[in-house]
Amino acid sequence: GCTPEGEMQTTGNRGIAIGSYSNIPHTTTDLTIGGSRALGEGNIIGNCSTAAIYSGANENNNTTDTIVFGAVIAGNTIGWHPILETAMPNQSGVWIYHSTFPGAPNSELYSEQITIGGPDADRGNIIAHSDGTAVFLEDDGVRVSMRRNRFFCNENGIVFLESPNFQKAPPVIQEADIFHISGTSLPGDTVEVLINDTTSCPTAGCQGSIFLGEVIADDNGEWDLGSFPFPLFGGEQVTAIATNNHPVSSPFAACKTVICPESFADLNATRCANDSLVLQDQVFTVDHPSGEVVLADSSAIGCDSIISVNINFLPLGVGNFSGTYRSNESISIGNTTFDTDFP
Repeated sequence: GCTPEGEMQTTGNRGIAIGSYSNIPHTTTDLTIGGSRALGEGNIIGNCSTAAIYSGANENNNTTDTIVFGAVIAGNTIGWHPILETAMPNQSGVWIYHSTFPGAPNSELYSEQITIGGPDADRGNIIAHSDGTAVFLEDDGVRVSMRRNRFFCNENGIVFLESPNFQKAPPVIQEADIFHISGTSLPGDTVEVLINDTTSCPTAGCQGSIFLGEVIADDNGEWDLGSFPFPLFGGEQVTAIATNNHPVSSPFAACKTVICPESFADLNATRCANDSLVLQDQVFTVDHPSGEVVLADSSAIGCDSIISVNINFLPLGVGNFSGTYRSNESISIGNTTFDTDFP
């Protein structure tokens, strides 16, 4: 979709295709598409009606095996122009499949040990604005790992069809608050946790946009990420992706909302029956002596504080007083003065 100078170009069906389009046996090994983002090795690919990067073959022509083994797709920007900051939608960002060919049932396309991304953000791909799916893996012969990629504004994040990646199940996020995110996966899985950023596309499917960290599931399959590169404030949507030692990766976990833990306190007091106490927008009186008050974002960690209020209102004292005084004398009780004119 772009020249090296960043100028937009019209593209057709596929951006970069790996595989065979003839009857000649074909093997692709140790191929790298892109490379280091810092070194400017990544490609900018967009406006493709099928896929920006496609590992496959022409099923109508092929009658011999096609093997794609050990390919690395790294540091590319797919579906987004980083200079013009505009969308370049593809139907799919990356589409990888394994298949038998019509008329040649003994011939197959193999796509194995393919890596999308890498160990750090420098080699991660940006995959955005896919009208269909960011990464589409098809059939049980596909073996793909995905690490440190950034997905956003894709209609769907990662989709499996016909059991690729051994039908690797996504991790489960059980708890998510501003201090830690935890859940389960298979023992030994590397779980990458990300924020699902829907700022510019609120209807997009759940997908990982901003890297929060990674952790390895323990022998019981439990994992807990308790350190983030920046503070969470609550309300963020988070997801995760798991990669095992084969290595193959899962689709994204169902998104979960980060909560900001509330702080709780009790307020117990005694007042006279004719007094009142005002707290936030509530007035506590003898007719309304108790209740809960929420102080938004007021705790030490910036979360809500919930105060349970219970006021004990004492009844007013009632009594009689009488006495004898001279006409030029008076007596004061409280704020009232009694004399011969006001006895």
